[in-house]
Amino acid sequence: MKTLTVATTLILVAMGAAGADECRDRLVRYLEGALDGRPGQSLNTVQQGASTTESAFIFVSRDHHMFKPVNPENIPWVLTYQGAMYQSADQVRTWTKVHSFDRDKQHAEAREAIRSQARSATGVVCGTETLDGVVHDTFDARMTMEGAVRVEMHNRYWISRESGISTQAVSISRFSGVEMTTTQRWRPLGDMTLPVP
Repeated sequence: MKTLTVATTLILVAMGAAGADECRDRLVRYLEGALDGRPGQSLNTVQQGASTTESAFIFVSRDHHMFKPVNPENIPWVLTYQGAMYQSADQVRTWTKVHSFDRDKQHAEAREAIRSQARSATGVVCGTETLDGVVHDTFDARMTMEGAVRVEMHNRYWISRESGISTQAVSISRFSGVEMTTTQRWRPLGDMTLPVP
């Protein structure tokens, strides 16, 4: 009887580990696919201490996207278009080229950074949650981002089963004694277009 109980326990532990691995693999696939996502707009809120900022990120493709400040508004708009970055201090009436870059190299570096972040994921938990009447798959994980400063993150993602699109993400980041909470809410782009400098 004792042998049977031990064997059953080992099978249950193995099944739990297999489920955890499958959940982690799903998170990795989601993160890696997010870099070439569908056109959309993200409304972002960043809270750090008593300070809160709001912005929009409008994504047409990996070669055409824009950062738009919402609150405060007196920050330059930033446009990325076909291997170059531009800034506008007058709400897109005029653009100043900031620099050029190798598109393929930058994309490869961004993909590797995401893969590294995904590989660092621990304590990954998958679940489901209904937002605005739509069932979402959820991922909850702790990750790190290495660079000039090591950033530790606790992230949660909501992906609509109906559209397959991430509609919300919340990240609590800690670095150099600072804590910051970033909330992103995505929606499809629809007919919205971006300027061309």
